[in-house]
Amino acid sequence: MTWRDARAEAALEALRSAARRADDTQIAGELAVFEALAGFDELVRDLLIDPDAETRSMAALPLGWISTETTADRALLRLLGTDERDERARACLAEAALRLAGPQVNAEAPALLADPSAAVHHRVAAFVGRQLRTPDQMPGRCEVDPELAAQACAIAGQPERWPAEQIF
Repeated sequence: MTWRDARAEAALEALRSAARRADDTQIAGELAVFEALAGFDELVRDLLIDPDAETRSMAALPLGWISTETTADRALLRLLGTDERDERARACLAEAALRLAGPQVNAEAPALLADPSAAVHHRVAAFVGRQLRTPDQMPGRCEVDPELAAQACAIAGQPERWPAEQIF
């Protein structure tokens, strides 16, 4: 068994125990998706260099949820985001990078809010807002600095979504 398999098994066991303790259907649903998508992250990474901006975006968003190499994928998403010309795609890359940031979200978000694109600002603000509304026991939740929360709450409006995102 490789370290990646061991880490995935530990993550699955943590989700299973959380589902047993909380008896929460949302956690159970996330567990089912996690199990179904095990190993899928490598296929998603290949789509990050697709010529179509919407395809790149739709690859980045699930990578933020299913990545098994969070540090490497976060660096990859930030690198791709600096070269991305399409604002919606850059915003999706930023959101996925924030999702992978975990506890470092307070350090990562201000740099993304410095981006000149309103699309990026709206995505970052929506992500921070979701973190503030997420129950503490949910996997993937991180503590948001009050200053960052105030900055994100000051951004009005909703992020512009791709047509493919409407199915989620």
